[in-house]
Amino acid sequence: MAAFPALEPAERSYAAAAYPLTIQTGWPSGSVRFSHGATPTGYLLKLGYPLLTAAEAGLIRTHYRGQRGSALPFALDAAVWLGHGGDTAPSTIGTLWRYTSPPEESHRSGGLIDVAVELESVI
Repeated sequence: MAAFPALEPAERSYAAAAYPLTIQTGWPSGSVRFSHGATPTGYLLKLGYPLLTAAEAGLIRTHYRGQRGSALPFALDAAVWLGHGGDTAPSTIGTLWRYTSPPEESHRSGGLIDVAVELESVI
């Protein structure tokens, strides 16, 4: 399992995970909720890497291909969380991730590339 490249993103956003839950509607007393576990799943993490060199963008492309797209999970390098404010970082220690879609690239003049990556957590 190859870790995500050690690149610090300039932009980072995430959606908190949810607990596995099924809601059954139609009961006379209202909805009934069934919990399927005590571990939240489904963190969504979006990373933005503006103005990368071709070599840096290549690291992300190579990693994506090495993970066979979204087939193989991987760990995040600590560089992904650099610059993130202390208590606001999600508790994702030990969490594995996979791509939700291929990395998106925008090519700029001067050979620089903007790359956007979207990841989801897996158990």
